[in-house]
Amino acid sequence: MTGWMAGPPNIGWAAEPIMIAISSQSLQYISVNVTAPNNPTAASVSMAFVGPYSDQQSAVAAVATSTTTYYTGSWNGQTPNSTTQWVARCLVGPSGGVTTLTSGIWVVFVKVTGDSPELPVIWSGYVEAA
Repeated sequence: MTGWMAGPPNIGWAAEPIMIAISSQSLQYISVNVTAPNNPTAASVSMAFVGPYSDQQSAVAAVATSTTTYYTGSWNGQTPNSTTQWVARCLVGPSGGVTTLTSGIWVVFVKVTGDSPELPVIWSGYVEAA
């Protein structure tokens, strides 16, 4: 058959949802695998941690707003065996992290700035600090 054919839509920006547990006393990177339509590493990446919530059911309703605080992150290369996925990360915790996550469930958002004309804010999952 010849003529026009449709394929799957361009995925664009997405995140592989995370659900991790950490100690609130831990200093560590929170990493998120980000799918992008092109290499985003020339753009700035930041993360927001919204919460804390007492349970995941309450955290489901969390949204990023214009007043959400974003913390500077970094790119940590491509994920293995992928040409469209890169690792965004943000160091959290006492004594050196960009913020400290107190006990509770935190909703994670990744924001990519400088990939004009897009400015994606991507829901990325949950971190449970104890």
